[in-house]
Amino acid sequence: MASPCLVLLEPAVEFEQAQSLMEYLAQEVFRIQQKYSRYQTDSVLSQINQKSGQNTAIDTETYQLLQMAQVLWQLSKGRFDCTSGVLRPVWRFHEPSTLPTQEQIDELLPLIGWQQVELTHSMFTMHKGMQLDLGGLGKEYAADRCAYLARERGFQHCLINLGGDIATSGIRANHEPWQIGIENANERGQVWQTVPLLQGGMATSGTSFRFIEVAGKRYSHILDALTGWALTDLPRSITVAAPNCTEAGALSTLAMLQGDKADEFLQQSTRPYWVQW
Repeated sequence: MASPCLVLLEPAVEFEQAQSLMEYLAQEVFRIQQKYSRYQTDSVLSQINQKSGQNTAIDTETYQLLQMAQVLWQLSKGRFDCTSGVLRPVWRFHEPSTLPTQEQIDELLPLIGWQQVELTHSMFTMHKGMQLDLGGLGKEYAADRCAYLARERGFQHCLINLGGDIATSGIRANHEPWQIGIENANERGQVWQTVPLLQGGMATSGTSFRFIEVAGKRYSHILDALTGWALTDLPRSITVAAPNCTEAGALSTLAMLQGDKADEFLQQSTRPYWVQW
């Protein structure tokens, strides 16, 4: 979740006010990152993973995130599963293009499955050896938290951009839509399409810049938790607009898991969307 953070404010806001808000929201983003990062050994997420096989006390915020993970697992019929973190060691998308063996994946599959966890408002338990990874939820949640905190401080007309995940604290002061550029999935840094967003959130799931190619076949970084294998033949990019960034991110991720049925899934959601192949 170390993506760039950008806050757009209406011109009438004084510099000192804008700077104060930026610092305040940046602190919130860093707080969430430190709390749920899998790379920091003292994070809440790391502590949960270190205590796999034991009951782990959790706070309300963690419960709400884990409950969201449970809903996505249910909606995806098990294909989106935050316990698939155990697959990280065998899928290395930053190294030379090699695939894991079926034997390696078969060894890890018994450690994947949200049906094996127990979640209450104050306690979380998973079997020994299982690992959580909340990478598919954290950034969108952080964007929505920033929008909420901005509103709470009286900033009703600002837009938060966390590496392409968008949340607004409200409509623009002139009542015109925010203009959001969707990046070209085949040309990094180029705008593919500009779309209006009156308020709410927007999120993108993509496969363009994180994948491996083996024997002419492209394997995305999106893994099917049921099989343990990276998905192929997916859209390059799916962008969804929704009342908040968290919902937009959930829909774009679930749609990506549908592969060539992504459009059909998104049409049923009734939310505006944009797909690049």
